[in-house]
Amino acid sequence: MLAGALATLVDSRGRILVEGLRPPALPEPVAAALADLTVGGGDGDPEVDTDWGEPGLSPAERVFGWNTLEVLTLPTVWIPHSHPSCSQHAPDEYLLGSVARERLRIMAGLFWDLGEHPPDADR
Repeated sequence: MLAGALATLVDSRGRILVEGLRPPALPEPVAAALADLTVGGGDGDPEVDTDWGEPGLSPAERVFGWNTLEVLTLPTVWIPHSHPSCSQHAPDEYLLGSVARERLRIMAGLFWDLGEHPPDADR
């Protein structure tokens, strides 16, 4: 049932079909920051499907800059919690303890900083 629901939102190539769910265009500073960034290509990295996602965007813009869906009108932020060769969500998925500990420290620090400096504090 969930696959059917998702198929009404996104086409077979990963393009968002519902105009109201599409985020605005990438801001120029974001596009400039991502212009020279390469996604994948390292030993053990998965192959990047250049035909997947929003047409006209580079792989870096698709992975790091394009928020597929926004939650409560707040832009989402993707923070990787794994490594490229972990086979995430595959039958042989695994997680390294060292990676999990590192990601927990990152997220704890992020949430701490967000709590210390709420957006409304500067208004």
